[in-house]
Amino acid sequence: MVYVQGFVVPVPAANKEAYRKLAADFAAMFKEFGATRQVEGWGDDVPDGKLTDFKGAVKAKPDEVVVFAWLEYPSKAVADAAGEKMMSDPRMKEMGAAMPFDGQRMIYGGFTPILDEGGKGRMGYTDGALLAVPAALALYFLFLQLQPNHDLEPSTGENTTTQE
Repeated sequence: MVYVQGFVVPVPAANKEAYRKLAADFAAMFKEFGATRQVEGWGDDVPDGKLTDFKGAVKAKPDEVVVFAWLEYPSKAVADAAGEKMMSDPRMKEMGAAMPFDGQRMIYGGFTPILDEGGKGRMGYTDGALLAVPAALALYFLFLQLQPNHDLEPSTGENTTTQE
C-alpha cells in the first residue's frame, strides 16, 4: 500500500524560486531512493483560523508563505529505507546547508492512506487540511478506504454504500 510523507514549512516569499529549485534538486534524490511522486504546493489561500491554522502550526512570519508538500512511496518500508539513505547521503548535507527557509519550524510526518479517490496523474489545485482524528475512528476511516462505492450522506453521516 502507498505511503505518504507530508510536510508543512514556512518559506520567505522572496525565496520562492530558491525553494522551487531546492525542491527540484531534492526530487531527483527522492526518486533515486524510491519516491514515486513529489508535490510542492505554494500557499495562495491559507486563511487565519480561530483556533489553529497552517500559519500558526509553523509559526509563519508575515513575510512567509506556507508550503504544503508530500512524497509518495510504494510502501512504508521503502519510505523508511529512503529516510535512512537520505540521512547518510553527503548530498543531503550540501543541500541542507542551502535551505531557503527555517527548517526548525517545518512539521512533517508519515501517513498510511485511508482514502485515495480520484484519478491518477497530474494534479490541479491542492486544497489541504490537517486533521486530528480520534484513534477510535481510525478503523472507520480505513473501512471507508476499502469500500469501492461508498457515499456518506453529509447531513446524517449514514453510510449509503452502493452494491454493484
